[in-house]
Amino acid sequence: MIGGKSGTISLEKQFWEWFIQNQDTYFYLEAHDLDSMDLLAHQLKQVHEHLTFDLTDIDAHGRRDLIISADGLHTSFPAVIKLVEAAPSLSQWNIVPFRQASSVDTFRIRIGDTYLHSGNVKFSFDVAQCRLTLNLFVDQYDTQPEHYDLGCMILIDTLLGEYEAATKIFFLDIKDTQEAENYDSLPSLEVLP
Repeated sequence: MIGGKSGTISLEKQFWEWFIQNQDTYFYLEAHDLDSMDLLAHQLKQVHEHLTFDLTDIDAHGRRDLIISADGLHTSFPAVIKLVEAAPSLSQWNIVPFRQASSVDTFRIRIGDTYLHSGNVKFSFDVAQCRLTLNLFVDQYDTQPEHYDLGCMILIDTLLGEYEAATKIFFLDIKDTQEAENYDSLPSLEVLP
């Protein structure tokens, strides 16, 4: 907070005051306007170092979603909640906590010459001490594990939603298909809700 006892303004309130002044810029923002995107990211980092955002397209009702995200970091979820709860009512905006689950039917992530999608990632799971480990099996994982790790995390967040993925899955274990027992009988991510 900034100011003395009587003039204290929370970081959340400061962010929303800034956003209100700049909301038209962001309402009509194009994806290629990287300077404005960077400025919004910077303003969120002033509230909490791990906050980030997504913007949806303008919907049929003339509104746009500003999605406040902790980028999957469970320890930063309280900052998301606090910022969203402090949000004013804005006629053109829906302020949404966390990346929401969405259809992955057409969602694909390109990794080199390969596309990662819910149909070509198979899974199994283990539960120990009430903790869920989700085992993902990806063809050619061993060729670029760091890219597949990120791609699989994005795929799970898209499929389940950021909050559900981070709070329900204790550990995400990503492996090459060759490490799977009975690979052909495993379900693909398409069967998850």
